[in-house]
Amino acid sequence: MSKTVKIVIAVVVGLLLIVGIGGGAFYYFTKNSPKNTYLLSELETAKQMQDYAKDRFENEFKFQDKMKDESYLIDLDASADVPEKLLKSSNIPQSAVDASKLGFKVGHDPKEEKSVLALNPTVADNEVGEFQWAADKDNQYYSAPILDDVYKAKNDELVDVYENLTGDTSSTSSSMNSNQTPITNDTLNLNSLLSGTQISQEKVDEISKRYSELIIDELDDDNFEKEDDKVDVDGEEQDVNKVTMSISKGEMKSITTTVLEEVKKDKEIKDIAEDQFNAEDYDDTIDEALEDVKDADKDEFPSLKSVIWEDDNQILKRELTMKDDSGSEVKLEGTSLIKDDNLTMDYELSAENSKISLKGESTKNDDKYEDEYTLGFDDGIKESDIKLTNEETQDGNKRTDKGDIEIKANYDELKIEYDNKLETDVKNNSQKLDLDVTTEVESEPVTLNLKGETKLKEDIKFDKAGAKDLNSMSDSDFRKLQREISDNAEDIVKDIAKDLED
Repeated sequence: MSKTVKIVIAVVVGLLLIVGIGGGAFYYFTKNSPKNTYLLSELETAKQMQDYAKDRFENEFKFQDKMKDESYLIDLDASADVPEKLLKSSNIPQSAVDASKLGFKVGHDPKEEKSVLALNPTVADNEVGEFQWAADKDNQYYSAPILDDVYKAKNDELVDVYENLTGDTSSTSSSMNSNQTPITNDTLNLNSLLSGTQISQEKVDEISKRYSELIIDELDDDNFEKEDDKVDVDGEEQDVNKVTMSISKGEMKSITTTVLEEVKKDKEIKDIAEDQFNAEDYDDTIDEALEDVKDADKDEFPSLKSVIWEDDNQILKRELTMKDDSGSEVKLEGTSLIKDDNLTMDYELSAENSKISLKGESTKNDDKYEDEYTLGFDDGIKESDIKLTNEETQDGNKRTDKGDIEIKANYDELKIEYDNKLETDVKNNSQKLDLDVTTEVESEPVTLNLKGETKLKEDIKFDKAGAKDLNSMSDSDFRKLQREISDNAEDIVKDIAKDLED
């Protein structure tokens, strides 16, 4: 079975779990039946989770929604606080480290088709220079302290430039291994890479709702059963409805076929695949997947059994089991509860001898939250876990998160402490970040600091005056460029070494 078909099956299962946030087939919600109870409970529970996140991170959600439709420019500076004791062995002066930082900039304007990505290192208070990759609707632009000039490459000739610079033609061939993604003009275009993040939540919800309803139409009342039961959640026993949805292997094949047939004629999905994810062979990929599904025996598809225990359309307990043609199981089971702005969950995902678990709670008192979660891994041989403890305070547009992350793996332990201050001013299109992350190295505390600001509705500016076209250069020009890069890189390394010694 192809990778694409397996992805479609996973999407089908996912849609059955969320039933289209913000909607659903209203017909099914107008009569009291096991199918109605199951679907409405999935819808309402997913909506409650979403509402919890939006209420808690209201400003951040508003800012991200705005960011998807506007130009943005992110400026960050990273620096480190390293104890002198750790620097002595490498003969690096404390003053040099204190005066060093790494600047990072990324920006994108979807309407003007302009993008920029840049790194600007500063060593011992001396700026090395900016390494910049930029793009507009016609060209890519490259500038750096290792280059004497600004260079450009036409957007429809990027593969040619790549082959000329690297001598590699195998990575750009359509006949390469099907498990690898070939290098194309789009994958080398900064505008294409950054526009992949620009899918609005409204669009995601609309597509999710549409395909959820498509799948719901494929399910009959006979796929559902309902009975009275009791369940224990967070130490309390409650009377609930136990609802079971069962989908056979043959029904999973039929649903997958229906979804792929709809995807094949869905222009909106095709546009997203081609524009956002550089899927140039979209039609061929879908045709091959659809043929693969139709030709496959129904026993190659997984069967699915999903049991929920719900009260007032909130799912308090879940047990979902998928079985493949070999009898192997993937099981998701656990409990969750949202009550009075508090969230509790305890879930485990198991497959063969491996398990992943998530257990913890978030509690609210006034404008303060406390979070404590443990993510566990067990591969049948060794166990490891990541424990998060967080305290959050909110004051208007300002949010502060302070806590630690403890990682235990292979008998080793690592503790990371963090202090994050985030100020989100939606009205003025600004979000400021000040993050400190501290861990111990040889029993000494080392702190990484990240400061920066994201601004919306910003002009994306970069240097492109007099840019030289890489694809019009001769072989001798390329050899000259290679020597230029080598010489300039050597000079930079020497300067940095001198800065660190002074």
